[in-house]
Amino acid sequence: MTGYVMFRKDRLGRRGGVLILYIKESTQAYEIKLEKEAECE
Repeated sequence: MTGYVMFRKDRLGRRGGVLILYIKESTQAYEIKLEKEAECE
């Protein structure tokens, strides 16, 4: 999408559960990666 930055997070080792977030380019946004992620079921 023009004018937006895409952040995408896929589940590892499982089917489905994709999260996509679009943020306007005019908004300062960045991704923070954690060493260990929480497991949600």
